[in-house]
Amino acid sequence: MDPALEALAEQVARLVPRADLGWPEPWLEPAADRTGWAARVAELRAVHNRRVLDGADALAKAAPPVADPADGAEAAAADVREVTIEVAGGTISAQLHLPRGNGPFPAVVHFHGGGFWTGDGAVLRRLDGALCARLSARLTAVVVNVDYRLAPEHKFPQPVEDGYAAVRWLAGHAAEFGVDPGRIAVSGVSAGGTIAAAVCLLARDRAAPSIRFQALLAPALDLSVHLQSEPGGFRDEFRRCIDLYVALWQDRRDPLVSPVHAEDLSGLPDAFIGTGSHDPLRDPAELYGLRLARAGVAATVRRYPATHTVALPETQAARTADLFAALDAALRTTG
Repeated sequence: MDPALEALAEQVARLVPRADLGWPEPWLEPAADRTGWAARVAELRAVHNRRVLDGADALAKAAPPVADPADGAEAAAADVREVTIEVAGGTISAQLHLPRGNGPFPAVVHFHGGGFWTGDGAVLRRLDGALCARLSARLTAVVVNVDYRLAPEHKFPQPVEDGYAAVRWLAGHAAEFGVDPGRIAVSGVSAGGTIAAAVCLLARDRAAPSIRFQALLAPALDLSVHLQSEPGGFRDEFRRCIDLYVALWQDRRDPLVSPVHAEDLSGLPDAFIGTGSHDPLRDPAELYGLRLARAGVAATVRRYPATHTVALPETQAARTADLFAALDAALRTTG
């Protein structure tokens, strides 16, 4: 590992040390109290979300982000609305970032990370919301920041179906928000990358809606993999997250669980996949890019010097710039 990256990762670890914050039970016994269980899940989710925000603050303090002169007033001036999307068995919410000007606009449907069970609330609005605001301003695009339902209350396939419903909702409301339905992309970070990739498989197999591009950052594309032991406890956290998300009887090589195991990747949207040199989830993501290319899908895979959660400021800036450039190139032209 690059000494500067290693030092930064160690500094962040000292500022926000890993601790046993507690984990919810992944399922209920038949006679268990669901109300009490759900309350405990919510309590633990809030604790873990707080740790994510503390980690983001620690990283920014240890290594302030590189200022981007292209950011600023444009992002702040974007119109942000809260919308409700109907899904199977209920509704979900989303933040809708609308650019200034007149459409038709391209659009990006974004899925947050969080191990399939966290990343909502303040994390969604602050961290993913900032990325979505920048995307909207930079691409002059409508960006939907989706608050999909979370495990363990809503196990697979509900989060994937929520993601698919969000893309269908946007396509169905394209005229209302000035969206060009032929220029819709999906993006996702970590677990959100898993959902974005699975949504592309669903959209292809169901022949709608049209998705032009998929942008996946540090995606978890093989939930059947057994990670090797590594410092910092990532392996154990990864296993716990999967147990919360995927039922014991569910095949973890199902393509919608682990997209890298899909037999047929032809006909999928072109892709940008960003991986980390020291991310335990790197290899399946890079294999997915290779398999996409072999299936005739244009796939760009870029490996950055990073762990799953930590990168030097210049690396983070380069990765974000590459993400924006890939989406812009894919969505710029009509037809």
